Amino acid sequence: MISMKRYKDLSGEKFGRLTCIKVVGRSANRCVLWLCKCECGEKVIIKSNCLLTGNTRSCGCLQKEVARRLCTLRGKHYSCETSLYRSWAHMKDRCHRLQATDFKNYGGRGIEVCAEWIDFVSFQKWAMAHGYQDGLTIERIDNNGNYEPRNCRWATRKEQGNNKRNNRSLSFAGQTMSIGEWAKRIGVNYKTLYTRFYQGWSVEKLLTTPTRKSARW
Repeated sequence: MISMKRYKDLSGEKFGRLTCIKVVGRSANRCVLWLCKCECGEKVIIKSNCLLTGNTRSCGCLQKEVARRLCTLRGKHYSCETSLYRSWAHMKDRCHRLQATDFKNYGGRGIEVCAEWIDFVSFQKWAMAHGYQDGLTIERIDNNGNYEPRNCRWATRKEQGNNKRNNRSLSFAGQTMSIGEWAKRIGVNYKTLYTRFYQGWSVEKLLTTPTRKSARW
């Protein structure tokens, strides 16, 4: 349990639409995490510094309302129905909303959305300047890093799949590919290579040891 002497007690305090309930842990960079309840009824986990600086003032409902107004004022490029808006909303959801299906793999691991991207318009400007197209997904270059300009890019779903935490890259015979790509290249089941990798096999042994149904390459 975190000592009360080591952080400012925000219990019961209100920041925008959020009211602090209790401390639930610390982020990867040791910032205190608060479970908060939004005026709309949603519960979210927010870093204390995001609350104190005013960077986060709601569970996301405030940004949605702003986006809807922008949709009316500025046309479909700002529409909350676009795939870009959905990408932004889902990114924030899995990092900050406790009930999100993928929260444990994102916010639960201390992964955050940078303060700059809490605002949809700022995120949109970055996206348009860095190759966004419909059909692409936002990918973190370092899967343990945050959603921020220096750690993100746009990728196809296949490219993003190759960068998952459970799909490591292996270098052999002058080629570097993910375990999934090597599996297709040499005709060995992906789960077989994955198991060998986590059993500590050398890359050469992992890729050259045949199975009954493996193909030559």
